[in-house]
Amino acid sequence: MGKLLKVQIIACGPGLEEITSVHGVSSDWVQSIIRHKVSSTKIVKAYIGEKPLIENNTAWIIMGSRYSAYDKLDWIDNLKSRIRLAVSSKIPILGICFGHQIICSALGADVSDNPEGWEIGSSKVSLTEEGLSSPLFKGFEESFFVYQSHHDVVSRLPKNMNLLCSNRFGVQSVSFFDFVFGVQFHPEFSYEVMNAYYDARTKGMDDDNFRVLDRNEGSKVIDNFIKISLKEK
Repeated sequence: MGKLLKVQIIACGPGLEEITSVHGVSSDWVQSIIRHKVSSTKIVKAYIGEKPLIENNTAWIIMGSRYSAYDKLDWIDNLKSRIRLAVSSKIPILGICFGHQIICSALGADVSDNPEGWEIGSSKVSLTEEGLSSPLFKGFEESFFVYQSHHDVVSRLPKNMNLLCSNRFGVQSVSFFDFVFGVQFHPEFSYEVMNAYYDARTKGMDDDNFRVLDRNEGSKVIDNFIKISLKEK
């Protein structure tokens, strides 16, 4: 695999302390997944005002957050502006959970609190016709299990955005042109990390529909995104 690619991993919050104290932070998990497949990686802490660079041979991965894409915070507004600039510069971008939501919001979609409530643990999702032909989901079955931890959802897509994947909770993946992608689920989560989020998020919840399976079939998304960014088949 070629390595002429710099990846900026955009952190959008410090994470939950009960998880980071044991497992570390999500930007580090992604860094460990891709570091041997690209020329360099850099973590950019957008939530403290750091800005990802617009430069050649660069791709962005925008991470999850406890914040909402519709929160009126300067760093969120600044990141949306930065996303629009990156898209106009044709920088490949992958958004994960909040990252997916803020990309969609920056490009004209609506994001809201999901009336279905929290989606937490293992969920089954299904690809659309566009998803089945998307390089982001190369090697995937039509339906598969992923790890989730969110209550916001992309509630309306603009006409120029493609729906790649969905389930009963709503939009699960989108693409914008052929180089910008979002996934609502967490390809970077391990079984141990998902269990930790499950324990933290389900306290006081009276819902036996949630569970955690020892399988994250969405994990291949990150590899596929790197191949797309490197223009590999």
